[in-house]
Amino acid sequence: MGCGSSSSAAAPEGQQPQQQQQRQEQPQEQQTQQTKSTPAKSSSNEDVGEFLKEGLEAHNRLRQPHQAPTMTLADDLNVYAQKWADNLAARDTMEHSNCKLPSGGSVGENLYMCWSSDPKAGVKASDAVQSWYDEIKDYDFSKPDFAMDTGHFTQVVWKGSTELGMAWAKAKGGSIYVVASYRPAGNMMGDFENHVLPK
Repeated sequence: MGCGSSSSAAAPEGQQPQQQQQRQEQPQEQQTQQTKSTPAKSSSNEDVGEFLKEGLEAHNRLRQPHQAPTMTLADDLNVYAQKWADNLAARDTMEHSNCKLPSGGSVGENLYMCWSSDPKAGVKASDAVQSWYDEIKDYDFSKPDFAMDTGHFTQVVWKGSTELGMAWAKAKGGSIYVVASYRPAGNMMGDFENHVLPK
């Protein structure tokens, strides 16, 4: 295992988060404007660097109370996450990658999606990370195990995951996709008690 699903937490004003299982209906005029073509997003290196810094800081801030070690960014994971975010935006659909790096190693993965009618809108990495972490409210530390409604949280704080990659891409219809890749992959059956620690 090691893959999660999309998030359902609140998004910034003017943006709407979306779950993979229950896709929110958009107003008719917005639906007709969506296309399944190339992503609309184009970011400068400075924007990408700020997004990555924010995502890493959010992970480490939320991991610290759970005695999880500080994560570091990995260039190959950033590239992997960006390729998958671009793929999702090009198809304007939410689904997991095969969680396999070109080198053959496996990764954990969290996905997040929001929507904005503003063509210049981006997404804050910290919003995605916080939405994944907010699943803590449903996690039972007395029965440590995997569950679909807490898999994002457990991957964020997974003690054994020490490297991170993050990226986002925006579809022409306004959907914004965020991908986080983790190495080693978390959410391994039988390891939750040792890797997902209470505050």
